[in-house]
Amino acid sequence: MNQEAGRDRQGDRHQPQGEIALRKGQHHRLQPADHGRMVEIAPVQVQCIEGVVGLVRAQPHTSGHQQVEQGACSRHPQGEVERSEGGVGGFRLIHGRAGEWLGAPYNKARPNGKPGSSASLRFDLCLPWAPSMMGAQQPSRAALKTTALFPFLLFLIALGWAGAVPAAARVEVEIKGVKGELLENVRAYLGIYREREHEDLDEARIRRLHRRAAGEIAAALQPFGYYRPRVDSSLERVENGWRAVYVIDPGKRIPVTRVEIEITGPGAEEAELREAAEGFPLRPGDLLDHRRYEEGKRELLHRARSNGYRDARYTEHRLRVDLDTYEASILLRLHTGEHYVFGPVSIEDVGIDRELLRRYLVFEPGDPYDNEHLLESQRALEESGYFSSVEVQPVETETGRRIPVEVRLKLRKPNRYSLGVGYGTDTGIRGRLGWERRYIGHRGHRLNLNLKVSQIRQEFYSAYQIPVRNPRTDMVELTAGLRDRSTSTSDSVLRAVGVAQRVRWGRWREALFLRAESDTFRVGSDSGTTGMLVMGGTLTRLVADDARFTRRGRVFSLELTGSAEELGSDLALLRAVAYTKWVVPAGSDGRLLLRGRVGSLAVSDFHALPPRYRFFTGGDQTIRGFEYESIGTRDDAGQVIGGRNLVEAGVEYDHRIKGNWRAAVFYDAGNAFSEELLPLREGAGVGLRLQLPIGMVRVDLASAISEPKRPLRLHITIGPDL
Repeated sequence: MNQEAGRDRQGDRHQPQGEIALRKGQHHRLQPADHGRMVEIAPVQVQCIEGVVGLVRAQPHTSGHQQVEQGACSRHPQGEVERSEGGVGGFRLIHGRAGEWLGAPYNKARPNGKPGSSASLRFDLCLPWAPSMMGAQQPSRAALKTTALFPFLLFLIALGWAGAVPAAARVEVEIKGVKGELLENVRAYLGIYREREHEDLDEARIRRLHRRAAGEIAAALQPFGYYRPRVDSSLERVENGWRAVYVIDPGKRIPVTRVEIEITGPGAEEAELREAAEGFPLRPGDLLDHRRYEEGKRELLHRARSNGYRDARYTEHRLRVDLDTYEASILLRLHTGEHYVFGPVSIEDVGIDRELLRRYLVFEPGDPYDNEHLLESQRALEESGYFSSVEVQPVETETGRRIPVEVRLKLRKPNRYSLGVGYGTDTGIRGRLGWERRYIGHRGHRLNLNLKVSQIRQEFYSAYQIPVRNPRTDMVELTAGLRDRSTSTSDSVLRAVGVAQRVRWGRWREALFLRAESDTFRVGSDSGTTGMLVMGGTLTRLVADDARFTRRGRVFSLELTGSAEELGSDLALLRAVAYTKWVVPAGSDGRLLLRGRVGSLAVSDFHALPPRYRFFTGGDQTIRGFEYESIGTRDDAGQVIGGRNLVEAGVEYDHRIKGNWRAAVFYDAGNAFSEELLPLREGAGVGLRLQLPIGMVRVDLASAISEPKRPLRLHITIGPDL
């Protein structure tokens, strides 16, 4: 006779209990159910950030059911969520490991609830005034003065003792029989794999983790529908520690035999809701996948709430797994509640045209009410740059289904000043000074002035920006600038004025521009002043999981530029450049960076073409091992004068070695040429990376391996990966 586990849970007005907040690429984990029992899955809410694996652990309950409770969120290649239950809260008694900040909050925990860390040296310094001593009296000011150096001295003593501590055991973990996302989730759940390099591992701990492994593996496979796996495990001593091997046979995935979805309430016949119900990701005959179940459940509720049924909730939702018959069934009952629409919108008067501000809102009075529209409108107003505080709130009324909206705003200070300093081997020391007038008059116009100075370039640039049509995405920009640039191959002074229209749609950014230029230059034996009326456009798409340290991301850009003698230019030009760079994870601690650029131009008089439109390569961002822009076609005197075509490619692998430090190896190749593709210039080497809040600091030692003497060159850069 089957025994049911779990119970139905009633949803509240906004979020039904039993929801798992999972996002694309996430898994949740469940402790293995007893064979011969029916397991009803009604997990409590687990909130995880984008790209993090959500984990849920089921534990036996005295009632004979299985109680599902919140567990931890495991490490995923895209990020980490700190565990909020178990462990030690508040601050430690200066208790931890070298490499951590003394007195830092300590709330990460191992799966067994004990404190855990990944630093390299453990130390425990108990001081009478430690913040984590609950209820302890604070020392007097005199006592603090006389003992202020104690933590530092004791820490030095602890470091001295570290050399006498025997090396901790290490575990080599091998997992066979599964791959891809199954393998990743097993690794995420398997305690012995996560702690395989912890410095405080001992034999007793290793054996305990090994005993738990079979259950953890079974739980890790359940979200994918594998409820009867077979695990053969072994643990043995080896020369440098321990070796654990797990051979997994996942077995057959459990099929879904029944899917029942019922919609009640005033919106029961809503076409979009019926469409979502009919398109539920799991149908009878499909193999169970918990992620698809959660996705379908979440989408149905979202459809209801985004169509004005803001009180929609699940009155019942169940995913049942019968381990006797090895079948799964799904039951969802959704009640829509009443239908609501947006009412009138009132915007606080802050001196900027209300009609302009209204265009930042993504809804109109009379549209179906949707909380997401309020949040999106608030984000748009925040990103406008005008305001330090934005609130877009519904005004609750006693009666009626038209919900007024109130927009409360607080202006930023009108002026913003910025100062920046940096360094790169190509540019030398560089600095930037900027001034922004955030708003000019009630139309919301904006002015930017920037001065940039480095060893090879001095530039002044101004831009007057005017919001148009949809101010969230569209802008017209009037520009003027002066630039003096000098490298080992060319010198130029550029004067330019222009107009551009910038548009953003989704992740794509587009710019169309018209610019009048006068460029006085010298490159090789070519020199002169060229005037051009240049028109063109750029198209860019950037996707990254983290702007400062990207584990997965990509960028693509395309630029087209042209001029015509019939429009007053001194020469006719058509130029195209395409660029892409990808960052992909390689294992748990590694990344692979791939880069490529190609370009070509056609021009009526190459010798009159300013160097900024010719193709050069070599340097920190192109082919390491070579001086900046030192590669290109040469004239009869042997001087580099640039080329009509460009080919570049690079591949790099970096790996975390400790904390924020990473080691890298790389290979770059390419050339700038005019007639035929000359032999590729190649550079290769090794590098060191330091991840800082301002971006990645890169130090590379590169060899120009295509050159006879293979000279070495040091490259230093600071900035984001994409």
